[in-house]
Amino acid sequence: MSLILKRVTKRYADNLIFENANLELHAGDRVGLLGRNGSGKTTLMKLLTKLELPDAGEVGASGRLAYLEQRSELEAGSLREIVLPLRHRQLKAELELSQHNLEIPSTENLERFALAEEHFRVAGGYDIEARAESILAGLGLNGDFSSHALSGGQERRALLARLLIEPSDFYLLDEPTNHLDLESLVWLENFVNSSEAGFLIVSHDRTFLDATITRCYELERQKLTEYPGNYSEAMEVKQVLRESALIAFENHERKVKQLHIEAQLAAQQASRAENKHRVGSRDKTTASHLMNRASHKSGRRTLALEKRIEHMGELEKPFEENFMTRIKLGHLNHGPKEVLTLENLRLVRDEKLILEGLNLHVRRGERLALIGANGGGKSSLIKAILGQISISSGKILKGVGLNVYWAGQNTEELEEFQTLKDALLAANPDLETRELFALLASLGLPKDPTRAITTLSGGQRTRLSLARLSVTKAHLLILDEPTNNLDIDAIGALEKLLLEFSGTIIFASHDRRLLENIASKTLEIPSLKLEVRD
Repeated sequence: MSLILKRVTKRYADNLIFENANLELHAGDRVGLLGRNGSGKTTLMKLLTKLELPDAGEVGASGRLAYLEQRSELEAGSLREIVLPLRHRQLKAELELSQHNLEIPSTENLERFALAEEHFRVAGGYDIEARAESILAGLGLNGDFSSHALSGGQERRALLARLLIEPSDFYLLDEPTNHLDLESLVWLENFVNSSEAGFLIVSHDRTFLDATITRCYELERQKLTEYPGNYSEAMEVKQVLRESALIAFENHERKVKQLHIEAQLAAQQASRAENKHRVGSRDKTTASHLMNRASHKSGRRTLALEKRIEHMGELEKPFEENFMTRIKLGHLNHGPKEVLTLENLRLVRDEKLILEGLNLHVRRGERLALIGANGGGKSSLIKAILGQISISSGKILKGVGLNVYWAGQNTEELEEFQTLKDALLAANPDLETRELFALLASLGLPKDPTRAITTLSGGQRTRLSLARLSVTKAHLLILDEPTNNLDIDAIGALEKLLLEFSGTIIFASHDRRLLENIASKTLEIPSLKLEVRD
């Protein structure tokens, strides 16, 4: 059983997605598929599932295949029913009908029941419902929930549960870690590591990739490259290879430059040899002979040097893209030392108690991470701090003159702005026109600052939110799931920005690597357990 791409090329009209791509996935393999958003990862998965066809090359597949798409929908019904495979539901309906018919005793009804029960048993019907309950619980879902009442994150987890319930030989998982809390992430890691199936995984969760995969493929600049090891190991190998290639490129350029200089000198010597006035007092015959000999010798050397340059060819400079060009706009105003104080805070939403008795003190320079299960109240607390919802009792005290920047899970903060320029100047009124253009260009955003935000794609909105964050003059950053919708490169750029930020940060996240690298203390919600890190 295997999934194989051989010399595959894919285009959309005149847009080359990738070319001459080679990939192998066998039973038991756990492989990561890396690349920037828009690089072609989803397209590659659709080729493996035969949902799309290549423009050139071969695609081979054998074995049962399950594919988790980035976007899909659930049918109506309770989770306990709709996550079960359709074939299982059909066999169960036949079994229940034949069981009901036993109320009328007959040999025919008894035989029909025995046959239906045998089909149900052989298909694993008695095990699959227990498996479904275990997977739903592992992903933090209640089987009694109706699909119509699910949040976006819950629906995504339900789609993942439906995929994992039916055993397959290969799982192609496109962003399976989206909307998973820490407990569910650990459960999924254990599922992947204990399975005998093959996995091809696209994920922006670096900790998850390090815990599961054993090799990587990366799509970059229309090429698919294989690296050994988990994510961190693969990136180390990539960096070593890039540094070696850069040294080779620089040596090559140095040699070519030296040969060009030598060729120019040889050409100058040949030119001087042709100048009769440099012969002096020699007779014309001798002068002509010497001139021709010198010119011929210099010309041969020039030609030989040019041949060497031609044979050396050209080396392409190793590519390294800087996702974020940070514009240096001076030092951040320190702002108040006492940034935020919460006193005996009580928060109720839709008659449901979210938080009670929360006391918290945040000082300048601290980086507070809000952690906990989905639905526990992290976003509600953020909205209360921002004044977007009312508190039931208690106090929220902010430092005098505190300037706050916030970003929502899905770039909701952009809704109040009309144009790119409006959004960027709101983050930093001191931005000059040339700096606006430089920032937009560095992130691949539309070059026109007057472009309407409503015309941006989801990825462009995310990059605009990062651009605002990179130039803000705020004293306090409040970020709700800031890694949502970001690829790994963008998360790295975000992490770098947060590490360089000299103010105070409050953020909610399930990204374990981000929590480890950024947070100086954590607040677990709803338990209200505060932990200070060294």
